[in-house]
Amino acid sequence: SQPFDGQELRTAGFDEMRRRIREEDPPKPSTRVSSLGDASHAAAERRRTDIHGLARTLRGDLDWIVMKALEKDRTRRYGSPSDLAADVGRYLMSVPVEASPPSGAYRFRKFVRRHKAGAAAGLLLFAVLVAGVIGTTIGLVRARSEAETARKVSELLVGVFADLDPEVQFGQTVSTSAMLDRGVERIRRELFDQPVVRARLLTTVGNAYRNLGQFDKARPLLEDALDLRQEHLGNTHSDVADSYVSLGWLEFHVGHYNQARVLFERAVGVFEQALGRDHRAVASSLGFTGAACWRIGDYGDARAAFESSMEIFRAIEMEDDPVVVYAELPYAQMLMDLAEYDRAELLLNHALEVYEAEHGPDNPVVGFLVAALGRCRLETLQLDQARLL
Repeated sequence: SQPFDGQELRTAGFDEMRRRIREEDPPKPSTRVSSLGDASHAAAERRRTDIHGLARTLRGDLDWIVMKALEKDRTRRYGSPSDLAADVGRYLMSVPVEASPPSGAYRFRKFVRRHKAGAAAGLLLFAVLVAGVIGTTIGLVRARSEAETARKVSELLVGVFADLDPEVQFGQTVSTSAMLDRGVERIRRELFDQPVVRARLLTTVGNAYRNLGQFDKARPLLEDALDLRQEHLGNTHSDVADSYVSLGWLEFHVGHYNQARVLFERAVGVFEQALGRDHRAVASSLGFTGAACWRIGDYGDARAAFESSMEIFRAIEMEDDPVVVYAELPYAQMLMDLAEYDRAELLLNHALEVYEAEHGPDNPVVGFLVAALGRCRLETLQLDQARLL
């Protein structure tokens, strides 16, 4: 669909059409989809959901990626198509995206730009033009850098997959672990002149090792990625916070909850500096912090972290996004430890509804949520329901 209603633009006249496109912000996709009639129903049916489910899917990161691409201020738009593609890739990998809701200060500046007259308007126009030149220059530099990065990564991946050819392996089947080992060898050997790209790939492979339970292999990769990012991006870049989160989950999985808490708290601080307080990465990291505090037994700090996490999700209209499960599930488990079963059940029912609608009934996280609800019913002596769950 188009950002604005095509029929309305055609009937408004050429000058009014130009004014609206130039001055008015289009509705977010999650808002627009509910006004498209049959087209919305068809789009929802193709994705095996309804209009409300489609709107929930769009709400949050997808909304802000589209709005950043449509931003009228070129300095806030993506610098190049590859920047946009990279942010879509981050969304698909469930890592923090660069797009985020505009701040109140930015919205105020837009209002002033539209309504202040005379010399102030002329001065502001000059500033916008200067910013546009700077933004264009930065965009060109980024585009060249992204093109080189894409080429390097493409060559590396081609090499890794070529190693999996049965003819090369003399008919032997290569395990997932062996494939990751070979990928690490090539990353270390071939990307010395691309430290930031190397860090990203080391993080990806390190997380894969961690999720396979191979913690000894995961740790050096994740630590190397953090060192590279701190050296080449500085300590306040969101990628550094992403490394803190990856290492935090490694410590969490091996039972080092105090170390996990420290790393998650560092991630919260860096994400706040890099992306602002009202961002899904901050909210998610607060949820992770709450989970670590709960495992330590620090229920007061855990409750504060969980509540702050959900408050941010509500502020950015992501309270019905599946990502909230990472705050609601551990929070509900903690509340059951404290015999606050009514509140726990509300959180679990909401998380289950949201997550199952997005990922289907056979997702492992759905299984965790159903089991937690079963425990809640067991603790309140609703034994038949507990057994069923």
